[in-house]
Amino acid sequence: MSKIKYSADGKTLIKCPKDYQGTFQIPDSVTTIGREAFSDCSGLTSIEIPNSVTKIEWGAFSGCTGLTSIEIPNSVTEIGGSAFSGCTQLPIDKDGCFYAGNLLVECRNKDLTSYVVKQ
Repeated sequence: MSKIKYSADGKTLIKCPKDYQGTFQIPDSVTTIGREAFSDCSGLTSIEIPNSVTKIEWGAFSGCTGLTSIEIPNSVTEIGGSAFSGCTQLPIDKDGCFYAGNLLVECRNKDLTSYVVKQ
């Protein structure tokens, strides 16, 4: 897709157009999902992240109101703040927390003072 912007070396996904629709599969060459790369892509419904990705930067998926599915591989060792802010369709548990596999990604319950990490 020519509209998707990558760094010169192809390792950082810089920007996806806001009018993108459906599922997006990140190429295996990508190691970093850049700051606000998918920000406000309301038509994005799911994202497939390969094991090559190690970092998801600040606000990478913020405002993706149509995003209902994401699997974050174990290779991801860093997730920036507000990476999934405003992703209102992602499944949350009874405590208001969003997990990707066993990884706690975000907790929307501001009254929650503690939680048990999934094993």
